[in-house]
Amino acid sequence: LGQAALKWRMQQAPSTPTLAIYLNLDSLHTLALTDADQRPDWLQLMTISPLPDRQLQLAAIGVPRLRRLGLLYSPSQDWQLPLWQAAAERQQLQLVTRRLDHPAQLARQLADLLPRTDALIGIEDSAVYAPELIKTILLTSYNHNRVLIGPSAPYIAAGSLASTYSDPEAVAADVSALLAQEWQPRTLHFPRRFSVISNRQVARSLGLDLPADDDLQQRLVQAEMP
Repeated sequence: LGQAALKWRMQQAPSTPTLAIYLNLDSLHTLALTDADQRPDWLQLMTISPLPDRQLQLAAIGVPRLRRLGLLYSPSQDWQLPLWQAAAERQQLQLVTRRLDHPAQLARQLADLLPRTDALIGIEDSAVYAPELIKTILLTSYNHNRVLIGPSAPYIAAGSLASTYSDPEAVAADVSALLAQEWQPRTLHFPRRFSVISNRQVARSLGLDLPADDDLQQRLVQAEMP
């Protein structure tokens, strides 16, 4: 369970199949597990980070006439870009990215990014969405009449518009389903079961007619049906 437990497990050089859970995408860089080739055959990963396609679909529901999404990332998380680029293509959205090499660049990068986009999509990146930076990100976004989607549920209270998330019960159900399947070595799984949380005050202040959280969740579930 979590980054510390997986780090300990890998130091044991085990051969017993292991499903590591409660990991976020940000931590995979620290663990040197961002690429499937870096992972041993005995390991599968389940992240608690939101599925990129799902977050983009949520953004498209919440922001009318959404076409372009801005994405800030730090150098350690550039490995996530292909995940988000592929998701944006599937959702027929354009992703405009900017790399944040140093916190001092944040204001300049936001000033360049926000006028070119319709909303900001947050990713699991502790160097960008750090406690000392989130206020600047949110206030600058609102000054440009833009919202932040994600990066995860804890940011909703701070002022993000909405995010999907998976609670322990949902994760447990997903784990049970995975363990009943044939072993999939080196695979990174995203949660299948999820809920939606939103900030109604942010929606009202920006004049967005955001559906109820349960309605948002149902629309996303329907969108993922084959």
